[in-house]
Amino acid sequence: MHKRMLIAGMLLSAALPLAAQADNEHGWYGAMSLGVSSYGNSQDDEDNIRSTLDSQGIQADVHVDDNPGAIGVGLGYHFSDDFALEANYIDLGDATAHVHVFSPGDFDFREHLDASGVTLDAIGLMPVSERVSLFGKLGLFNYTLDDSIDSDVPTGPQPPNARGTTWDLGLGVQVKITRMVGIRAGYTNYHGVGDEDTTGKQNIGLVYGQVYLNF
Repeated sequence: MHKRMLIAGMLLSAALPLAAQADNEHGWYGAMSLGVSSYGNSQDDEDNIRSTLDSQGIQADVHVDDNPGAIGVGLGYHFSDDFALEANYIDLGDATAHVHVFSPGDFDFREHLDASGVTLDAIGLMPVSERVSLFGKLGLFNYTLDDSIDSDVPTGPQPPNARGTTWDLGLGVQVKITRMVGIRAGYTNYHGVGDEDTTGKQNIGLVYGQVYLNF
């Protein structure tokens, strides 16, 4: 009996580290994110455009959508339960300003801003329970900001696009569903996207949900 108990204890001691290792998140993972971006305050932008047009004697209806949908796909590596590196391609969506001029003349004018690019983030995680962790991230965003105009009347050459690299900062919560699958919900701010002389610089916010799959 004593020998059987000793063997059982040895097997249990050997199995415990394997079980703990199975719960750890080490190695590669893939991720997909969906969210809503914020290029600014739609009401403030509408008021600013309307005020500029009024000063020029132009009467118009103005509608701005600064909150388009966003999508991202990524690849990451968990170095430990507390730290990961993650690269993503993300499209922050098409923010639009639609102006319908009714005096003088009658025509439509639309401007589109669409930021997209590649991010590389360091992610630090702080477990609060067996399955739930809080996280913060800091990284770089190499972006292209497409600026385009379409109208019922000739508008001249298209405005230039902006390209550059800036930094991003985010936070959120992570939940392990199974050993293979987890979800994250978070907010990221992309700082100073754009060109001061052409598109103007702006901070773009992103509220998102992400599903990740450990390989």
